[in-house]
Amino acid sequence: MLLSVLSGCEILESLLPKEEHEYIMLEYDDTHHWYECDCGDKKDITAHIAGAPATETTAQVCTVCGYVLVSPLGHIHTLHLTKVNAKPQTSTTNGNIEYYICSCNKWFTDNTATIEIVDKNSVVIPKDNATEGDVLTEYPLVLEDDEMSFHFMMLGNHLAGDCVYIKAGDTDILIDAGSRTKSVSSIQSYINRYMTDDVLEYVIVTHSDQDHIDGFVRSSTQPSIFDIYECQTIIDFNRSNKDLLTDSGNPSLLSKYYSSRDEEVANGATHYTALDCYNNTNGAKRIFNLAEDMSMEILYNYYYDHKASDENDYSVCVLFKHGDKNFLFTGDLEEKGEEYLVQYNNLPQVELFKAGHHGSPTSSNDCLLSIIKPKISVACCCAGSAEYGKIHANYFPSQAYIDRISQYTDKVFVPVYINTLYSEEKDKYVNDGDYMVLNGNIMIRSLSESTDENGQKVEHRIAYVGSNNSLKLKDTDWFKKNRTTPSAWQN
Repeated sequence: MLLSVLSGCEILESLLPKEEHEYIMLEYDDTHHWYECDCGDKKDITAHIAGAPATETTAQVCTVCGYVLVSPLGHIHTLHLTKVNAKPQTSTTNGNIEYYICSCNKWFTDNTATIEIVDKNSVVIPKDNATEGDVLTEYPLVLEDDEMSFHFMMLGNHLAGDCVYIKAGDTDILIDAGSRTKSVSSIQSYINRYMTDDVLEYVIVTHSDQDHIDGFVRSSTQPSIFDIYECQTIIDFNRSNKDLLTDSGNPSLLSKYYSSRDEEVANGATHYTALDCYNNTNGAKRIFNLAEDMSMEILYNYYYDHKASDENDYSVCVLFKHGDKNFLFTGDLEEKGEEYLVQYNNLPQVELFKAGHHGSPTSSNDCLLSIIKPKISVACCCAGSAEYGKIHANYFPSQAYIDRISQYTDKVFVPVYINTLYSEEKDKYVNDGDYMVLNGNIMIRSLSESTDENGQKVEHRIAYVGSNNSLKLKDTDWFKKNRTTPSAWQN
């Protein structure tokens, strides 16, 4: 057997009483604290215990060791904001959009203080310059030779759709031909009142959705716009994600549109894409002179030459000018498209903005409205029609559109409406009865400077009228029953 041999020191040490640890130092790191002996031994290793949350001036510390878990937060804008309510402009006073002022004198677009307003003049909505926004007492059948007018038509059904007739001097323009093929008779009946011939100098087709192109395709019972009128110049969308054949192998609506358009071209029409126009290529022009002091500009849309996930973002965007007055049409452009539109174009403030995508919750966003500051907006829809989804507030014109546009104007108009009721069986709202007239056909007139019968100068002004009435949307019974009045319209 082998015996362990101990030295004398080792024997002595083993006989002496062991020295106890003295844990007198409270130590910590980023996550824990503990007691520690001089020899380095540790005990009671415990995670920090958070005290009261950090504030602007005090830190959050561990209640045991005092370790600073969160430093003082400093100035928090959202705790010091004062809301400035939106105020529409009048003929004599400026208005403003809704915004928020922090005690540090920074301004923000909303109560989350995420977007700072650097240019404080940008919140101002200029006054209407004397007589702008005049309400006409009669729907005119005769237009002035030197005026530009915009006509938003009833389309003969309860379905949302775009079809806008524009007359600039002797030049006739049609933007889209919705909402269905059977709408063509309504379109024809209306525009024939104002056309002096059967020639549409310009036809603009914004994108390939049915509620914009159906009237350009003939049916077995109804000729198309191309059949009825000589269309001299056709400007349409560059791209579409849609198929040219249906699942059963028949030509799709898009295919039929292309065929109808190409037939019109074969008969003498000139065709450009919007990108041709913007780039001044293939004989096209970015700016078309329509009449004296009147023009039409094809704006750049990023999705003319980039793929979009939403067909609406391919929309052709057009800016009309009459003197120093501007009028904007963006088809069904959605939020991302609107952001790009602002980024790539020097957009002016406008008298008229056709509500994007019929007044949907996904268009007419602040990124665009804050730049153009529209004084009048028309939503091409049947108010309240239960076409999309289950949420009534999202039916056109949506509550979201109303809330956003209200910061800039209360002159919002809609041609027709329909009542709805909730169906327990279908678990959604359904239309109740036929559509009814709200404003009816809506005309916005840009009237040149003139001299009245007494020889007094009359300034260039904007006037509006509805064939049924000229009530602002907020004053209609439909609105009062179906939408919530935004704060800007409660003044």
